[in-house]
Amino acid sequence: MVKSTSRFAACLFALALFPALPGLRATVTGDSLAAGIRYFENGALDSATTFFENRLRLQPEDAQAHYFLGRISFAKNDLDTAEKHLLHAIRLEPGDSRFHTWIGTVYGNKINSAGFFSKYGMAKKIKFHFSRAIELDADNLEAREGLILFLMRAPAIVGGSIDKAKEHARVLKSKDLLRGSLSMARIYEKEKKWPQAEAEYSAAVKELPNDDKARLQFGYFYQRQKKYAQAFAIFEDMLADSLNSRAALYQIGKTGALSGQNLDRAIACFQQYLQLKPGEDDPSWADAHWRLGMIYEHRQQYKKARQHYRSALALEPDHRQARAAIKKLK
Repeated sequence: MVKSTSRFAACLFALALFPALPGLRATVTGDSLAAGIRYFENGALDSATTFFENRLRLQPEDAQAHYFLGRISFAKNDLDTAEKHLLHAIRLEPGDSRFHTWIGTVYGNKINSAGFFSKYGMAKKIKFHFSRAIELDADNLEAREGLILFLMRAPAIVGGSIDKAKEHARVLKSKDLLRGSLSMARIYEKEKKWPQAEAEYSAAVKELPNDDKARLQFGYFYQRQKKYAQAFAIFEDMLADSLNSRAALYQIGKTGALSGQNLDRAIACFQQYLQLKPGEDDPSWADAHWRLGMIYEHRQQYKKARQHYRSALALEPDHRQARAAIKKLK
């Protein structure tokens, strides 16, 4: 009994840290919402918060205001407040697919810190809300992605199912080739069916040869498989198409740091990366310095490695990997 309980707990932990699903855009339902939505979409979260809180003072039962305040709280990693606002939005407008998608995402992030018995109920909620979002809008691709993640990661006792994950991935593929192919590839990776996963990534890149997301995910796959020559080739192709591609520069450097190969090239790419301002979703300069430290460790140039780890910590004092690396070198 103890063994099965431990196994169940471990499976539930694997559900944790659902990503903030991409592409979830608000639909402007009235001109008066437009200003607040612009604040939100431009990243002016404090201004957006003020706007929607003022809106609630005038209209306490405004589901859209609760929805956006939930999204803002999620962006600030205040998951309890996000849950409160999104549940309020659902009570007011239970037929809005977006509301269910985002509460499912919140629960996917909360499950890691939940107590053992709470995990069971929370897993059920994740499945319910993503499923409900799809029932309300079959073209809600973000909800379908969330449900696929749940089905492939969750234990059967709370509704996980690889077969059902594949069913939804096939539907997703019919609606969005890239998203569906990447979802199917992740399922095959979960099953350790490496050739099938590689075929899915490859097919996505062939169908969408200029899509950086497809190429990046294929490169990440090769990194995970330690097929570094293939990873280098993909990222170099990306860089050839765009000489200042931050993603390609960083990943060439990272591949060198992971493999110990092409180190001069990796260093040059990181040096170029450090001349560019990272975008919102890019690795930070501190990350680049940490990876440079790894490269100099490969070269047994420990003084330079320490310098880069210190540079990472100067930029981000809480950078866990850099702190662990410099401690290991002492």
